[in-house]
Parts: sequence; C-alpha cells; structure tokens
Amino acid sequence: MAEAFLTMVMIRFRKNLPVKLCLAMGSLLLGLVLVEVGLRLAAKLGPRPSLAEDPVLGWDSVPAEHPVGEEKAASPVLFLGDSFTQNNDWPAQVSRICGRRGINAGASGFGTYQQCLKLQRCLLQHKPVAVVLQFYAWNDLRDNWAWPALGYNPEMLARPYLSPEGREFWPDYPWKWLDEFKITSYFGKRSLVRAWQKADRVMRSEGIDLVATRRQTLVAGLCADEAWQPFYRPDQQGGAYVREAWQVTEACFLEIQKVCRGRQIFLLVLALDAPFTVDEEKWAHICTQFPLDRDLPMRRLKEMLDRLQISAVFPQEKLRSWSASTMRPAYDGDAESLIGHLTPGAQEIVAREVSARLVGLLPPTL
Repeated sequence: MAEAFLTMVMIRFRKNLPVKLCLAMGSLLLGLVLVEVGLRLAAKLGPRPSLAEDPVLGWDSVPAEHPVGEEKAASPVLFLGDSFTQNNDWPAQVSRICGRRGINAGASGFGTYQQCLKLQRCLLQHKPVAVVLQFYAWNDLRDNWAWPALGYNPEMLARPYLSPEGREFWPDYPWKWLDEFKITSYFGKRSLVRAWQKADRVMRSEGIDLVATRRQTLVAGLCADEAWQPFYRPDQQGGAYVREAWQVTEACFLEIQKVCRGRQIFLLVLALDAPFTVDEEKWAHICTQFPLDRDLPMRRLKEMLDRLQISAVFPQEKLRSWSASTMRPAYDGDAESLIGHLTPGAQEIVAREVSARLVGLLPPTL
C-alpha cells in the first residue's frame, strides 16, 4: 500500500515538474526584478551622487566644476585633481588668499590623463590665467597605468588611458555587460571583489612585473600591497611595472604642459602623497617584509618635473613639521589606514604653500 502511494506521488511530481520549474524560475526572475527596481528607486531617492558617467572622461564630478574664492572679473585659476581637490577646501582658500576667482574642476579617482582631457574641455569655456594640478602619488601612478588597472568601484573603472606609445585606449573589464544592461551596481561590486581577489592571486604568484610586461587585464584593489608597495621599494624601480607607470605619467604631464604653454597659462603642480609619508603614527603601522622608502615617489616626481621645467609645490616637510609640533595628524582616518584626506589644518598649510607660489606670478586682477 505504501509503495503504491509513493509511486502515485512520484508520477504526479514528474508530471508537474516542468510546471513547477517554470513557476520557480518565474518567481526567481520576478524577485530579481523587484530587487532591481527597489535598488534603483533607493538610489534615486538617496543623496545626490558626486560622480556621473562621462563618455570622454569615463566619469566626472557632479557638478563638473564649481566656482570658489573671490568672485571677480579677472581670469580665474583652474584647479584640477582627484578627491583631494573635488572634496577639499584648499582650492577656495588659495583663491581667497590670491584675491582671485577660482574654478574647482577636481574629480574623485581621476588619473593624470583624465585631468589632461578635462583641462582641454574646461579651456573651451574658461580662460584661466593659471592651472593648479594636484597629483597624489600613492594612487595616481596606478591610475595612469592599466596593467593591472586600479578599480575603485564599478562606476569608477571604465576610463581612458594613455599608452606608453602615446595613444589613448580604453581597456575591457570583466563585467562590462553589466553596465551595458544597466544592471545595478550591487552585482557589479560582487564581480569587482572577485576581480580584486583574482588580481591578488596572480600578483602574488607571478609578480607584478610579469603582469605589466604581458599587458594582462586585471583589476587590483586600492590597498593591494603588491600594487602600491613597488613604488616605495628601491629594489623595484627598474621593474617593468614601476618603470612604465612613471613613463606614462611623464607623457601625461608633457601633454598638460603642451596645452598650457600653447595658451600661455601658468602651470603649477601640487604634489601630495599617502598619509604614512607625513604622519609618523601612520608610518609606524606600515609592516612589510620589504624595506620601503616613503620619500621615494616624491623624489622621483621632483626630478621629473625639474627636468620638464614644470613648477611644483612639495608641502610634505611643512606638513610633517606641523603634525609633529601640534601633535595633530595631517590626514584623517585611523592610524593603521592606508587612505585618508587632508585635515582642515593641513589644508591651510597646503593653501598657503600654493598661494605663495602663485602670488607675484599672476597678473594683477582687473
């Protein structure tokens, strides 16, 4: 009797299996659609985004630029850079000190080539008397290099690069189809995490120089030791990864210099670096089996800019002295954190250093 009952149940289950599978798949699809709609609605109702997709730059700040400092008729000072420019107050302070109108055109995550492209775009509308370009060595050297690419998040990944041969290119990335179908960034972020993990495995097993030599399409995380430490290791300066990243960075600066010279615009570079290069407490938390020279990228940058005859401000020593004398950090964030932005006190020092170089070089305001 029991066997007959089980046989009848199995027959009915088999007959209804296609229907049940269709219902299950339909329910799953409906659930995904509802989740997608909910996430998109939450994004629209949430805070206004600070970045937006851009077909030329990859992305751009929102707004793309905004006025700072003195509202005068004189030709403005244009500020370019990454999040240290977009989200900080030092550009406004420089404009006020110099008695100038300023335009903050910084965009979080931008590399030097993106800044070059945005400079050309800004020049179509504005006639700046000077350009202050902020360079952040810790990640800008990697922002300028595509093998491996530096991936912050899915919205800040597709970007134009300048190749070592001097041509622009856009590399593919593993989840491009997600963006093409406009699927929510939740799925893109999961794919990005897996891409970071894959890059970590490859860099550890095969070495970063082999990745650079093969032009291997990988996406490294912002704080991946294998990706940032070589720039601070004296024994890695001759490797393909560091050597060619500096080569591309120099090519980007040459392009920017060419644009500024062509329009007789004064160019000034503000050189910044990671929190551990200034704050002693953060430097004490850097633990690695390799010897690191925290001043190495700044020395190389100074040598390069001197050779190119590009004026620059290096406020590291002033920031260190201020931090030591006041017992206050120049960068925010925890002591063990690799990332952080300038604190208000440090921004005042940066503003004074930049202003001191601009005053006397700029024509009088009208």
